[in-house]
Amino acid sequence: VTCFFIDCLEDIVAGLEKIHSLLKPRGLWINVGPLEYHGSILSPTLSQIIELAKEIGFAFEKEEIEAMELPYFNRPYALQNLQIREAAMFVARKS
Repeated sequence: VTCFFIDCLEDIVAGLEKIHSLLKPRGLWINVGPLEYHGSILSPTLSQIIELAKEIGFAFEKEEIEAMELPYFNRPYALQNLQIREAAMFVARKS
């Protein structure tokens, strides 16, 4: 499970390859989070990430990716800093 993670990777390709290598055969990768990028070399769109993940060896459980709004705090316990972020949730299986 990765939560608010993909957009924090410096190298998204290497990160997705690492997730793939850590999973057992037919293991599930569940991801939820925005794509706001914090220091990444690349800033791919969600559709580009999905295509890359497929090339690496993931099969998506549903072709439709669920979009949702999630609360996000810049600092713990700081209610005045609450922001709503658009996020995507998907489930992929190591093939």
